[in-house]
Amino acid sequence: MIVVDTSVLVAINQNEADADPLFEALAAQESLIAGVNYVEAGVLLIGRGRIDDQDKFDIWLEELGVSVSEDGGLARAALAAYLRFGKGFHPARLNLGDVFVLNGRAVRLLETYLLEAKVEWAGHEMPTVPRWNANKMPLASGLAEEVVRVRARLAGFLRDEDQGAHEALAWLVEEYHLTSTNAEAIVRQFLAQARVSAIPTGDDFLIEIFDEGPRSHVFFHSLIGRSANDALSRILAWRVKQRRGGNALVTIDDYGILLSLRDFQVMDLDGWRELFSPENAEADLHAALAPSSLVKWQFRGVAQTGLMVPRRQFGKERKGRNLQWSTEVIFEVLQKYEPDHPLLAEAYHEAAHVFLDFPRARDFLERARDLSWQLRKVDRVSPFAFGIFVSKIKETMMMEDPETAIERLYHEFYQDLEQQDFKLAGKGGNEGIHQISK
Repeated sequence: MIVVDTSVLVAINQNEADADPLFEALAAQESLIAGVNYVEAGVLLIGRGRIDDQDKFDIWLEELGVSVSEDGGLARAALAAYLRFGKGFHPARLNLGDVFVLNGRAVRLLETYLLEAKVEWAGHEMPTVPRWNANKMPLASGLAEEVVRVRARLAGFLRDEDQGAHEALAWLVEEYHLTSTNAEAIVRQFLAQARVSAIPTGDDFLIEIFDEGPRSHVFFHSLIGRSANDALSRILAWRVKQRRGGNALVTIDDYGILLSLRDFQVMDLDGWRELFSPENAEADLHAALAPSSLVKWQFRGVAQTGLMVPRRQFGKERKGRNLQWSTEVIFEVLQKYEPDHPLLAEAYHEAAHVFLDFPRARDFLERARDLSWQLRKVDRVSPFAFGIFVSKIKETMMMEDPETAIERLYHEFYQDLEQQDFKLAGKGGNEGIHQISK
């Protein structure tokens, strides 16, 4: 029997780098989760929007073959109560003690009630919200298009080294009703991105390469959402393996893809163009999914819906472990002897079109042929790629608090840019940035 920790469920649900081996470990034997971890996992996954509600969370655990310990009834009641009444569980997703910006001032959350919250002024503390895991939240297509529009507009302003920053600042304040302080922070971020690399817009496709020891981190700025980037990354990793050999370490978020590669796997611009061909994209995704656990996971639900694996037997409800074993046996037999079986095809379809967003990934491959491509070697991770880079390294931060380490790493990367590139006018007001050194 395996006792399952919260971090395991989060890794599987968010399809992190170690999701497949963890999934296989759960499938190998009976799995149990303690009541306190059940509540913790439910709060995290439902609170982050990864699972809609408690009922779907329970169904998901059952499909994984994870049972709740003897105090499961009490744990379910505790989670239900927290989801309804718990402090900090509201649309803003704030926790007590979080520092966030309200009307241009940093404030700390002290208490929450049904329709109000109590805060105190936090002085000059750095805001902790939005947190770094915010880049794991799904990005709607309309919001992605707006992000592209903002990037293009600000990039246009910042081509003017004399007045561009001031014009960008004024535009943000007028267009989005931001305070000068918040608009200034955005302009700083864009200026730092332009200094390190380039600002990706809807007319170009930016690829950055950052060398770190034996590996090269290749960032693809594909603003198509997490699920579509997940599909696209699997196609790319499969094609890298077919052309160069070896496995690529993959990290994804809404804003792009990170492939961590060995020297022999890194390609020039023409090589990457070839890998982004839309030809045979669906077949390559199918091949990439075959050895993963994702299709097997989808097949469990498909097999039960198709009545190949009944939920009840001899008038009794079958246990999750028994259902899991039955579907795995059938899945392996169909994979080997009848790969075109309709239920197996449906499992692949659900993996590619429901869990992943292959149509949107395919559309990007089609559009990419007409974009202006840029391949840049950078001496540090660019600001726009920092979030996905942190997602990759965060799990290795064992000796230091992750949030502290991220803050330290961010300033190590960009502090010199902030000191060199910006000269601010006054304290607040509408003056904003009035000079940028060349």
